[in-house]
Amino acid sequence: MADMMINAALIDWILGLVALEALAILGWRIMTSRGPQPLGFISNVVAGAFLLIALRGAVSGAAPAWIVACIFASFLAHFVDLAARWGDGRRALTQDPATPNMRATLKLRASPSHIRPAPQTPKDEAANG
Repeated sequence: MADMMINAALIDWILGLVALEALAILGWRIMTSRGPQPLGFISNVVAGAFLLIALRGAVSGAAPAWIVACIFASFLAHFVDLAARWGDGRRALTQDPATPNMRATLKLRASPSHIRPAPQTPKDEAANG
């Protein structure tokens, strides 16, 4: 059971992996202009990182005030994330739900010129012939 205890070094590795993941996703966003909005994404990652730092403090015996400060900082980052997402939802409600690209896709799918007749089976040919 003692080998399953969480130690501070393991949490440090997890924090490093979270940082690498965040950098990779932000790099992808910069190169392709696709992916999550930066403000919401960064605040989400920061909220999780502060929770991991609070856990690290609890595991390594940090003062309770530092743990509470990290949890409060996580709450603030989570609040920023929610505010960023809430703003996006409000703008999305005022926009037309069927964007021009969606309309074009739906139009192509429903167009009769794109519908192929079902293949004839020998039974169908005998009934038509």
